[in-house]
Amino acid sequence: MPELPEVEIIRRYLDDALRGRVIESVTILLPRQLKHPDPEDFRVLVRGQRIERVARRGKYLLIHLQEGGHLVFHLRMTGSLVYEPQGTAVETGHTRMVFSLAGGGALRFSDIRTFGCVYGFAAGEEIAVPGLQSLGPEPLSDDFTSSYLAAAIKGRKQPVKSFLLDQRHIAGLGNIYADEALFLARIDPRRAAGSRERAGVQAPGRSRPEGPARWPQRRRHDLPRLPQRRGRIRPPPGAPLCLPSRGQTVPSLWQACREDHRRRQGHAFLCTLPAVRHPFPKGSPGRECVLCGGTFIIFLQLPATIILSIV
Repeated sequence: MPELPEVEIIRRYLDDALRGRVIESVTILLPRQLKHPDPEDFRVLVRGQRIERVARRGKYLLIHLQEGGHLVFHLRMTGSLVYEPQGTAVETGHTRMVFSLAGGGALRFSDIRTFGCVYGFAAGEEIAVPGLQSLGPEPLSDDFTSSYLAAAIKGRKQPVKSFLLDQRHIAGLGNIYADEALFLARIDPRRAAGSRERAGVQAPGRSRPEGPARWPQRRRHDLPRLPQRRGRIRPPPGAPLCLPSRGQTVPSLWQACREDHRRRQGHAFLCTLPAVRHPFPKGSPGRECVLCGGTFIIFLQLPATIILSIV
């Protein structure tokens, strides 16, 4: 599902492509995805309108029209808005709506699972889209501050991930970025949102401990073996992933392994070496780690990437 960064990229792309273009006509192929108004009124609303700009609020895309009208799109799970510079032929696959533009080209709204929705509002009409008016501040806006977040989570007992996904608190976040943020902050997503100190968030007036938290030390024979499943890596519990830089040589990868083991044990590597430069065939054991004695195992070999781990 597109979240704030993806929708913002779409907005910038469409704003550059559509600003100043005139909508000549619209073809509605799946009327139930048009939530407001009815199809005939929608055609009248957009016909001959110049696109002033494309904006975004949370995960919503808003197209501002010349005479004060607005088009609102929510892509949901599988929706997409694509500008086609050449041709206006209507596809019969997953295309749900086509806006033909004067001078050639079209804006195509497609949606495989048909969860997306489209709204149209005339000038002066209230933009009555469920959830749009109640959105919280944008994460990158001036309104989103540490003070705002501290006040919003104070005393809340709901899981912190549920809090982050609530669009009334923070606009645009979804599962992807909520999970990644909590992982990087080492916060259990099931923890109560208001338990800031126990969740690892610095409380006012208290200093954070110096340096990163220590990973549990394990002896070499205590390290569990990693399951060799194609396309999936499961490092030992508590083991960090090391990400060598792209184009790194095999000897430097081993050196990184050696340096990493000076600080912590039980590690796994995602190697971005081009496959043609690596000496080990897919699925076979590789060379032993010079420090821990573990073996490089090739999990997955893509056209330009080999994924390794140390067991």
